[in-house]
Amino acid sequence: MSFKNIQFYSEKTPQLNEIVSCIPIKINNDEGNINFILSDYNNHSAMMTFNKATRKKRNVKWKKILRINKKTEAIVENVTKSRNNEKQIDLSFIDIDKNSNEYKAYIEIEKSNYQLKKIFKNISIKNNINLKELWENFVHKMDSKRLNENIEISLYEYVKININSITEYYNLNELQLQLIIKLFDNELKINKKIKTEFHIASLNGLDILKSTIDTALENYDQKLITVKRKKGTNYYIESNNYEITDEDHKNIINKIQENAKLNKIKFNLI
Repeated sequence: MSFKNIQFYSEKTPQLNEIVSCIPIKINNDEGNINFILSDYNNHSAMMTFNKATRKKRNVKWKKILRINKKTEAIVENVTKSRNNEKQIDLSFIDIDKNSNEYKAYIEIEKSNYQLKKIFKNISIKNNINLKELWENFVHKMDSKRLNENIEISLYEYVKININSITEYYNLNELQLQLIIKLFDNELKINKKIKTEFHIASLNGLDILKSTIDTALENYDQKLITVKRKKGTNYYIESNNYEITDEDHKNIINKIQENAKLNKIKFNLI
């Protein structure tokens, strides 16, 4: 079962100034606005005026700004109640600062939300529990408690901390509970593919170039991280294991750069 018909958060609508995932479904040229649905809030409707989508006044090429039915993100600019007591959500693209701490936090929350969905799909299948029922009975209750306690942590972290309480909602034995806990522990060790490209060229032969690269890798398990040639003098460092981080890539690049300088080899990042 997918999350298509499952409301992610316990709240039905987002908060003012919250960065949200949203899907554009229709561009209304006559009205000068765009209709959206909020995928994490049970596909609640939202709207964005053209002047909040782009600063361009003429010849707007919408394909460069958004794609119909493709997930994007926007900031909640206004929340008002309509006559029938429904909340009207107004969104904005232009007011998002992608260099802000708030945006960086949103990206991390999106990643953790993805992992939470993955874990609960697994729990649902292995314990023969309906996913929608499981999510609404347990995860929504955890989310409500998180909001009531006003704790500044992600839903993923709150559920992880309180996962033992799932036995209050479902009749699970100790082995089943330990397997669920293990799912969260395993998610901490997610393989991450990292690729760092660089340019290196030597007039003194391939042996000195190979030595320059091999020396930089000598403290690493080369089953986990390798340097490959892309084309001509273009190379890249590649890893796909949770044990290798961006910092490791940076250290290797610095070491190659140092070795290149000593061996009078041309080097630069791409």
